[in-house]
This record gives sequence, structure tokens and C-alpha cells, in this order.
Amino acid sequence: MYHPTKLAVVGGSSTGKTTLIKLLEKKLKDNHDVVFVHESARQFFSLNPDKINFTLDVQDKILDLVLKNEREAMEKNPKLIVTDTSALEVMFYTKVQGNALGEDYLYKRLKKYIPTYTKFLILNPEDVRFENDEIRTESKETRDKIHTLMIDFYHKEHLPFEMISGTIPERAKRINDIIYSYL
Repeated sequence: MYHPTKLAVVGGSSTGKTTLIKLLEKKLKDNHDVVFVHESARQFFSLNPDKINFTLDVQDKILDLVLKNEREAMEKNPKLIVTDTSALEVMFYTKVQGNALGEDYLYKRLKKYIPTYTKFLILNPEDVRFENDEIRTESKETRDKIHTLMIDFYHKEHLPFEMISGTIPERAKRINDIIYSYL
């Protein structure tokens, strides 16, 4: 079965993921070897504004949407897929709410899917100002907890990741260099 390289740009809220994805997508718009997957949680909350919370039910629905969006990207047969977040974020948001059973349930759903990611590019929250928007409303404290949970999980599972730091232009350049290293 065909498995393209998949890079996930990850981080807590307000770390620049969506901004970077939009910049990189614009820069690489004519490169048909690269497909971008936009943030599924943002898509879900835009369609369901009354559901902005971190319950297991909501995170499970977001996971379904992530998997659907990533499957659709794979159907385009690219060399490389770049995702705005990853399927794993639902676990982190569930855990940060103290729902260990929900986290375990989501982990079991994801266990066989995790290896589809080639590398996680985790955005350092220290380098960007924290700002919410109309979709993402969690606190800076939640963002920082998510960041710690991600790093701990990647270490525990021996998943390849790289911390991306700097200004938005510096981050974009580094991620662009990583993308081209896989093409």
C-alpha cells in the first residue's frame, strides 16, 4: 500500500500552525507533489459553534474528521502531505481535561495510525505571542500543558519530532527546508 511522507505541523493553540500552513501552501501552490491538510478541529468548530469544548464526544468527532481529511489527501497520491496539527491532538486535549479513560480510548483508536506520520514539527510556544480567535478559546495555560503533553508523548512513543522556533518567517523557512528535504 502506498504511504506518502507525512509531516504534521503541531503545537498548542496560537503557536502559528495555521498561519504557517497558509504561507507554505501559497508558496508551494504549483507543486503537485505536496498536499496540505487544514486543521480539522477548526473546520469542525466552524460548522458546530455550539460544540466548542473538549469533551470526549467532540474530540472523537474531530478525530473522525481528521482521518477523513487525511484519507482524502492520500487519494491525491502526493509525495508529501503536510498537516495542520495531527490526529493525536484529540488525545492531548482530552487528557488536559483530566479524562484519562477518554485519552486511553482515543489512543487505542489511533495506535495503528500513528506510524503514518513521518515527522512531527512542534512549534515552540515561547516564541509567539498568545492570542485567541473566534474558534480557539483555550487559555495560555492549556496551550502550555498541551505542548508538554506532546513532547512527553513523542518521547515515550519514540516518535520523530523537531522543535521549530523563531519568528513566523524563520519558522516558515525551516519548515520549507524540511519539506524540500523530503521531495
